[in-house]
Amino acid sequence: MKPAQRFVINLRFLFRVYLVALLVFFIYRLAYMVRILSGEMSGLGSDLFRAFITGLQFDTATICYGLVLPVLLSFISLAGEKAAQITLRIQRIYLVILFVVFILVLAVDYYYYTYFQSHINVQIFGFMDDDTAAVIKSLWTDYPLDH
Repeated sequence: MKPAQRFVINLRFLFRVYLVALLVFFIYRLAYMVRILSGEMSGLGSDLFRAFITGLQFDTATICYGLVLPVLLSFISLAGEKAAQITLRIQRIYLVILFVVFILVLAVDYYYYTYFQSHINVQIFGFMDDDTAAVIKSLWTDYPLDH
């Protein structure tokens, strides 16, 4: 296979990864909207549409920041077959870690908002300064993992 073909195939793969990440973020926004609005969505059609478009723009920016390294690594695949195999292996490991981080941050943000009525902000860094044991006990009481 020619180096340019490998490069294009790699970029197509990364585009599919982008689309899957966009779907994950969309599902998060949908679940978040249903939870927060609790079915009170009548008359919000155009506002919801604009909110989802804005969310799409924000999600695209976030995902693209995460995909900068794999795209840059794609250029290494132009060097040869061996370099392309190593690059692909590194990309896949990185993408798994990236998706885990994305999903973890989305889950933390969801429950942080449920508890504090605001998205993750600078207060989260005060977690260690406060009575950490009491905060963890309170979180465990409100959101037990044994359900």
